[in-house]
Amino acid sequence: MEKTKVYILDLRAMDGDIELKIVDKEVWDWVNNPETGQGNLPDDNDASWIDQLAPQQVQDYQKEECGDDDYEGITVSSGSMENDRALLAGPIKIDGKRLGVCFDRKELRDACQRYNLEIIDEYNGFIY
Repeated sequence: MEKTKVYILDLRAMDGDIELKIVDKEVWDWVNNPETGQGNLPDDNDASWIDQLAPQQVQDYQKEECGDDDYEGITVSSGSMENDRALLAGPIKIDGKRLGVCFDRKELRDACQRYNLEIIDEYNGFIY
């Protein structure tokens, strides 16, 4: 059986916390896309905006996380757009069930083995 190709978002905090998210190519491409998703920065010199390029699966994940009533869109900022995207992305779904965030490399390896996943690339970012 062919392995499913996945990407890892490796996010780390100064206090040592780690979040490892297994994502698909669509989310990977969005995190690494240099386009801002809104053209130019807003006219009011605000450094944050709603990212119009956010994949539907990221929007759905955020709605799950914060609730439909509190969801206001995928907000990113100019100084940390890629990292903001990585923080907001959710893990992939396998057989309709979303994988959890892994908190160490062993848990990540175990998940990849259990679900027959092949890691293609990794993004390294920060939790803040």
